Amino acid sequence: GMAPVADAPHDFTRAELATYDGVCDRRIYVAFQGSVYDVSDRRDLYVAEEGGTYAMLAGKDATRALVKMSLKPEELGRSDVDDLYASELGDLHKKAAKDWTSRFDSSYAVVGRLVGEDDSQEEAARRRAESKAMAMSKAPLVARMPQPLRAPGTPELVCEKPWIYRVRGFLAPGECRMLRQMATPPTGMVFKEAKIRDGLRLSDERWTEDQRRLLQGVEARLGWLLGTSPHADEIELVGTLTPPSAPGSGRCHLGLHVDTNGDREWRYATAVCYLSSVHDGGHTVF
Repeated sequence: GMAPVADAPHDFTRAELATYDGVCDRRIYVAFQGSVYDVSDRRDLYVAEEGGTYAMLAGKDATRALVKMSLKPEELGRSDVDDLYASELGDLHKKAAKDWTSRFDSSYAVVGRLVGEDDSQEEAARRRAESKAMAMSKAPLVARMPQPLRAPGTPELVCEKPWIYRVRGFLAPGECRMLRQMATPPTGMVFKEAKIRDGLRLSDERWTEDQRRLLQGVEARLGWLLGTSPHADEIELVGTLTPPSAPGSGRCHLGLHVDTNGDREWRYATAVCYLSSVHDGGHTVF
């Protein structure tokens, strides 16, 4: 249906903004970078009962959450982004801010400005505690995950359509060797016509403690890059060994294909880790 007529622009306090969450009031307002937008005509996005992906942003300042691309409770109701812009992923965060501003400006009416301080540190700490407790109850193995073995390198933008970043030295040579061994069948690496694929499940009883710790470290490093912790909805790590094409055939082993994403609704990112260097071939085409 038609969105309600927006009120005349005025200054909103955070307490006032919180009432426009689509529940207390049918209208739904979201703040981004100081502007308050009327998003009432997108209840499919901002109302939980209607499956809204961004329902937790209704009636809140969404600046930090959207710039960081994280909907964790501790990011909600905050506008501080200077630390994000100064981080190794600063360019990504700045582009996210620009893209979201353009999206809001082109899609929704501005009904006012947001005034007052961000949510208090006490409130943010409370939300972090609630989020941590929920994560531990749903995924105790993830909650106990140790720190990554080493930090990832700085992402280098190599393509904008699709967005592709290269991270050099993401894995150490010894880690690559261990992962190749883990992805190799017990019978040995004998290539025929088909590629070899094997899931690298963290819970697999085959792994030694060092191997399991390596998988945890890879997951944690990817989390650092993407701004999110490992979670139950993501696809497991998969080890793939692809046989070479016949000389002169020009054959692409996988051919033209579309990833089905494991029946999940959307894909946030795909990480491809190269475990060996080859003299010829080895290309990945998106």
